[in-house]
Amino acid sequence: MTCAFTVNGARVTAAEGEPLIHTLRDRLGHHSVRETCGIGVCGSCTVLLDGRPVSSCLLLAGLVAGQEIVTAEGLADHGGVAVQDAFVEHEAFQCSYCIPAMTVAAHALLTAIPDPDEETVREHLAGNLCRCGTHPRILAAVQAAARRSGPAAALARLGHDPEHAPSPSAPARPVVEAAGLLHVAGQIPLRDGDLLATGVIGADVDLATARRCAEQATANALAQLHVHAGGLGRVRAVRLTVYLVGAPDFSGHAEIGAAASELVIAVLGEHGQHSRSVVGVAGLPRRSPVEVELVAARREV
Repeated sequence: MTCAFTVNGARVTAAEGEPLIHTLRDRLGHHSVRETCGIGVCGSCTVLLDGRPVSSCLLLAGLVAGQEIVTAEGLADHGGVAVQDAFVEHEAFQCSYCIPAMTVAAHALLTAIPDPDEETVREHLAGNLCRCGTHPRILAAVQAAARRSGPAAALARLGHDPEHAPSPSAPARPVVEAAGLLHVAGQIPLRDGDLLATGVIGADVDLATARRCAEQATANALAQLHVHAGGLGRVRAVRLTVYLVGAPDFSGHAEIGAAASELVIAVLGEHGQHSRSVVGVAGLPRRSPVEVELVAARREV
């Protein structure tokens, strides 16, 4: 009996009883998949199975029927360029025997936890052994890849500093965690200590500027969340509330709310989906045209 599955985007067939590692390495020529221990403890045969790192030496081909496999050869086409580049830049290898599988495992980690701390990296890569002892450089490479590919990096690429955000007026705290939710204090569009605009939308502030204000205030809220939660990769958005001061005849509330929502989704991806309210008010602190509140939850990873 034969079965079919996908390897690096190509459909392949194999005998159901054939060891997966032999299918990948010996028959299909994916030489990054290396058999060493044969019992799933060294990690040299690691591949992604529907996005999860698995030891291919422990599986028969029939057990992966209908699923997608990615080896190190296909990692670049599946979002792994940042990891591969970081391993090269940090020279995180010596003999390189274990490194293809190590990059696969590291990519899986950063997909699940985009902002891991060192302890988390150590824990998730514990099943991938480097006999040459280059683990310190491997740790540095993975953390470097996280800095350039995670949500905080996405926020930085959009022109916002994820490490610094204006704090609310005392005695309020920037973020309060309660009942499993992180409540970010209201943020106004401060950048480098100054408001992007002041006044009433539709009178003193045009719609395009108001959208930029909403984006900046949201970026400030995300920065507060990044610092408090230990990384934006550890949270998912729940609710966004946008307050605005508009002229009596102003009707562009939805567009301003959309600017805030679009930034959250651009930074957090699938974990940025949220509910939203846009509320018109008579006034806001420092004559700001916009204020944003964000509620998030810690992700289970």
